[in-house]
Amino acid sequence: MPLENDQSLTQKYRLLLSINSLATQNPDWKDAVLAMVNCAQEVLHCDRVIGYQVLSESLTPDIFFAHTYQPEVDEDQIISSEEFATDLVRKGFALLAPVILDIEKPPASMCGVQIPLIEQQKGVLVFIRPAHCPFNPDDLQFVSFLANQIAMVYGKACALTALKRSETRQKNEVQQEDSIAFIAHELSTPIGYIKGYTTTLLRSDTTWTPEKQVEILQIIDQETDRLGSLVQNLLDSNRLQNGQMVLNFQPVRLDALMNDVISRARQKHPDRIFHINYQPHLPPIQADAQRMVQVYENIIGNALKYAPSSDVWVTINMVNEGIRTTITDQGAGIPQHYLPYLFDRYFRVPEPYSAVPGSGLGLFISKKIIQAHFGKITVTSEVGKGTTFEITLPILHP
Repeated sequence: MPLENDQSLTQKYRLLLSINSLATQNPDWKDAVLAMVNCAQEVLHCDRVIGYQVLSESLTPDIFFAHTYQPEVDEDQIISSEEFATDLVRKGFALLAPVILDIEKPPASMCGVQIPLIEQQKGVLVFIRPAHCPFNPDDLQFVSFLANQIAMVYGKACALTALKRSETRQKNEVQQEDSIAFIAHELSTPIGYIKGYTTTLLRSDTTWTPEKQVEILQIIDQETDRLGSLVQNLLDSNRLQNGQMVLNFQPVRLDALMNDVISRARQKHPDRIFHINYQPHLPPIQADAQRMVQVYENIIGNALKYAPSSDVWVTINMVNEGIRTTITDQGAGIPQHYLPYLFDRYFRVPEPYSAVPGSGLGLFISKKIIQAHFGKITVTSEVGKGTTFEITLPILHP
């Protein structure tokens, strides 16, 4: 008999070391808890183990961990264990104070210990096994140690989650402050032009020739358009970010839309050359025509702005995924390390590229619109050789 006791103690001591090791080795808390419970099963022989977290205000138990060693789930046992966990918290047992509960219906023996969690949460770890195998004081000591290890793992995971949330919140606050500063700067430029040239025209001590008046009014008109475009981009960006933009899907010919976009671009930039290559007999797709025009105008506009000496190549053809639009320029290109951020909100490639006016919203909005069409937009670029955007849209929505 003493030999058996020595063997039992040795086994438990070995398991305690293993559980302590498992608590620190596995980076995923759920995997770590499951591994520790499986290890403890060697001496506890439970039907199931359930971990509850209980908010102090409600005393309503929520399962944060559960594992069963029986193929059939006994709903009565689950309900009983919830009541047991609630009762354990309500009576105010000290942390890690064990309680044994033998019940006749369903026939089971329950062992529960409180575990320290975080903030306003209390925890209870409940072990269930057949009533003919009641828990004994040695089991309770073992369970208390296991519960403490689980509390440590779970608490660490919650702390890391809280830290990540805090970092995300701080990052969002910084981004919001940067966004406000960026928007204020972008708005101030066209407003400054409009105010300055309007004041110039209104001066009573100066007479302007009709030609000069037209020139000033053209600048005011251009800056007003720029201001309106910036405001619209801000509104679109906010709607897309919050999932509030409603799209009007209807049959659309992408080649016809692109022809309209290029026609308007040629009117504004008569000196620029467009090379067009469309596959014949392209089928219509389900799309929001207005928003697709917005995407095309943004990509074409970027090619005209950032590659002022280059021709623009536009191709539309069928691919396995649907219809692909390719827009290429042979401008200065974009350094590779900036490409992953090109579709981020407010991102602009630094000097010398940022010398060209822009809001940093166009590509963000374009990507959101394409994603809302169940499509994909990508960019490739090489410094000194140019940039290519590819937009792939399905013919039918999934």
